[in-house]
Amino acid sequence: MKLRFLLCLCIVGALAQSDYDEEDGAEDKKDLKEALDPRGHRPVSRGRETYSAGPAAPPPISGGSRYRGRPTVAPVGKLMQEKEEQPDSGGCTHMSEKMGVLCPTGCDLKKTLQKQERNVRPTVEQLKRSVDELTQSTNSVYGYVLDMTAEVTQRQRVSEGNGLVVGQYTDSLETQHAFIKDAVDITFPQNIKILQGVLDKVREKIQRLEKAITSQRAKCQVPCKVSCPIPVVSGKECEDIIRKGGEESQMYLIRPDPLSMPYKVFCDQTSKKGGMSTFIQTHNPNVTQDLKIMRPAEESYEKHPIQAFLQSDITFCNTFKLKCLVSVTESAFSCIQKRLM
Repeated sequence: MKLRFLLCLCIVGALAQSDYDEEDGAEDKKDLKEALDPRGHRPVSRGRETYSAGPAAPPPISGGSRYRGRPTVAPVGKLMQEKEEQPDSGGCTHMSEKMGVLCPTGCDLKKTLQKQERNVRPTVEQLKRSVDELTQSTNSVYGYVLDMTAEVTQRQRVSEGNGLVVGQYTDSLETQHAFIKDAVDITFPQNIKILQGVLDKVREKIQRLEKAITSQRAKCQVPCKVSCPIPVVSGKECEDIIRKGGEESQMYLIRPDPLSMPYKVFCDQTSKKGGMSTFIQTHNPNVTQDLKIMRPAEESYEKHPIQAFLQSDITFCNTFKLKCLVSVTESAFSCIQKRLM
């Protein structure tokens, strides 16, 4: 109703305004015709303004002298509109078939839910139990993943530590290998060369000593002879005698005890069939000075045994077992041993 009322008001207002415009429109039209000239400033030439008719229109195709009206189109019958099936079901139907079925009301929904409650509730409870089981399994899997992550992290730390230890051990092994290689390739050959040189020198000295011993043994096969008037005390004096041209001496040293002073012994072959004479150094603590006695060779051998004038049984026992200080001393021991035998 309101719309109709408003529509009527609008129509009445429009008609009233059009009548008012027509009253004033005649005067306005007259004023416009007087004020505006469509030709403007152009002059009007009466002689040239002639009408010339155009060419005649051609006759109609259908024949005759006049055109006929166009034929009307034959009316077309109404097409049968197919009814569209709406997929929705339930509820009330709209007045227009195109709108289909409207949403069901609350009562319909309640009835439908009450009908489906028996079948839906067990399904919902089953789904709830399944969701709870899935939640528990998910939580257990999550905890297992956390434990595995922690264990993997710990193993990575241990692996990194082991890698560092292995790297340090490898570095130390490489250092030791380099040291051993240098020692085997450089140090050992040098030491071996040095030892070979020392061994060669020792061999030369041993060969010289063997030659000297052999020569002295060959000379001691005959009785001792004095050819060097200089008494010999040590190897240095013997070398001096040999350098000066001498070969034998009349004085030799016997040291039974390595901590005591050696005894001087002379090999004498000129007085009373030859023999040995010595200077005796007494070891009596009551004597302030060493008493030196010269014993003749014959008296020494016949009346006094060697231990008497050497004042020691150990000296007597070791006299023929001592090694000579120099090669010349061996000949003296050989001479002494032969004379005593």
